Amino acid sequence: MKPLLFAVRRTALSALLLALAACSTPPATRYHSLLPAAAVSHAPTPQRVLSLGQVEVPVPADQAQWLVRLADGSLRVLEHERWASALRDELRAALLQGLAAHGGVVEQRNAAQSATWRLQAEVTRFELMPGRGTQLGVSWSLRPARAEASGQASGGTKGITCSGRFDEAVAAEGALPLAQAQVRAVQRWAAQVVQVLQGLEQGATTSCPAS
Repeated sequence: MKPLLFAVRRTALSALLLALAACSTPPATRYHSLLPAAAVSHAPTPQRVLSLGQVEVPVPADQAQWLVRLADGSLRVLEHERWASALRDELRAALLQGLAAHGGVVEQRNAAQSATWRLQAEVTRFELMPGRGTQLGVSWSLRPARAEASGQASGGTKGITCSGRFDEAVAAEGALPLAQAQVRAVQRWAAQVVQVLQGLEQGATTSCPAS
């Protein structure tokens, strides 16, 4: 009888230890990207070469872990939801991808590749609000590259400085809808930059479009 009782106790202890081990296992970390999951397809357009510096990001949001704003206005760091790379790098890559998809814009890669335009971009607001949506506040400027180099306007073409905010709602809880919403917001930003760029190239009186 004692051996049987000992076996039962040992089995129960093993099950308890396994349960405790399962409870102590942290959830898997998920990585998200601001690049679209599928390439955005548009009609071929003339290739434009552009120089883009570092995209500035608000300090609180510039971290690998997600910083989300709760319904009561407080902030929370989600340790297991992270960007695939530094947020400023994700934003820069996603903006360049959107510029290429919407307007055939490519980044200047070397000195032999002459840039026509210089883009400076800053993210002033980057909000993730679970169950509600996202906000992307931006400030950016376009200048003819030759004008910046010489300190003068090139062919009468002047640059422009714009700002805007792109809000995206989400219809479901969870991290994935939030990531997808910010992907859409960056694509809208890129499309707006292309719209302004095309106006500048045509020599038309160009103003910043409404977000």
